[in-house]
Amino acid sequence: MIDTSLLNIIPDRAKLIVGVSGGADSVALLHLLVEGGMNCVVAHCNFHLRGAESDRDALFVKNLAKEYELPYYQVDFKTEEYAKLRHLSIEMAARELRYDWFKELISREKADYVAVAHHADDLVETFLINLSRGTGLHGLTGMKEINGKVVRPLLSVWREEIKSYVRKNRLSYVEDSSNAIPFCARNKFRNDIIPGIEETFPYFKKSLFSTIHNLREAEVFMESQINSLALLDEVDGDSYKISKERVKELYSPVFALYESLSSFGFSYGVVADAVNGVDKPSGKAFLSKDAKFILRSERGYWILTRNIENSSAEYSISKKEDWDKLPISLAVREYDISEFHLIKDKNICYLDAEKVSYPFVIRHWLVGDYFVPFGMKGKKKLSDYFIDNSFSEEQKKSTLILVNDEDIVWILGERADDRFKIDEKTKRVLELKYMK
Repeated sequence: MIDTSLLNIIPDRAKLIVGVSGGADSVALLHLLVEGGMNCVVAHCNFHLRGAESDRDALFVKNLAKEYELPYYQVDFKTEEYAKLRHLSIEMAARELRYDWFKELISREKADYVAVAHHADDLVETFLINLSRGTGLHGLTGMKEINGKVVRPLLSVWREEIKSYVRKNRLSYVEDSSNAIPFCARNKFRNDIIPGIEETFPYFKKSLFSTIHNLREAEVFMESQINSLALLDEVDGDSYKISKERVKELYSPVFALYESLSSFGFSYGVVADAVNGVDKPSGKAFLSKDAKFILRSERGYWILTRNIENSSAEYSISKKEDWDKLPISLAVREYDISEFHLIKDKNICYLDAEKVSYPFVIRHWLVGDYFVPFGMKGKKKLSDYFIDNSFSEEQKKSTLILVNDEDIVWILGERADDRFKIDEKTKRVLELKYMK
């Protein structure tokens, strides 16, 4: 039986967005919260990964919310497309989509938390998965009962206890067929590895759960020590500088810097590369795992900033007709050089049509991008171009570039690349007009 005192971690009168997939775990969580008199809003994500089964789950959860007379929200994701665009695994893409949407719902509904149905078995499985892949202390301690706006009331409850609760209360739920896929890492641990270990060590999961608790105690102590070092010196709300000399003097510089940066998404390996190259020339940049933060090596310091250069927006133009399908206003025409008449306007770009070829790509700029500014001979980093031209952070975020065969052809509305300019040998002109 699930102890209802678990709900004590949720503050009185808190409003909850409850993530409900339709499976036994989330159905049990919703029932427990409703029976406990909690103020709930039901939220369901349809990732469209299992065809008709995904739609079946969505309909089930919608009817469940109706049965409880609770507000219901549903979102439909093109998960596979998003994963491909962001170069993520399906699991990571789904997680990112889900929690980003939960944040939106919390704001829209003026809710206090989003409640999810992770339980003790999930915690043990996550520990083993992270351990097998290589991780630090944070990866081993895994999920927390309360982490920011996410609350997990069932984190100390075992799967069998949840199933017992569902049976006792005669709760209906749906089965997710993907739970039986053998080559999924989590399913392999859940269905094969853990049961195999339990044949020899019957209390394996409970012992591991206790170990995780002990590691959390160590984590809290370690965090207090790392915080006392105060390695991150805030420059402004979105950037920090870190003294290389201070880090080098520490007993374990890689570990200390990693623990200071792990909350920003930096892996241990990337931090080790940064520390091991501490005496090399400045200018090298290191990205967090999700590319949302960047650590730049400068003289005497590392500079940590949000990676505003990173963006998922990317549009491919593989043939002439694709120019008209772009979600931005870009007029394109090709004509003979005899018709050419120069109009000096930063929003118009003239290219030698024979110096470029399909496909083209329009995207946001990335760290390391460079071009040869029109009228110049040498290469210039886009980051330096932005500094020289006093670009604001918002201007950087919104700037798009036209790329051909990995070379930047034009910073839209700004400056073209000299390598593709019209010259005395030009026969055909490709004219692009950008309307912001």
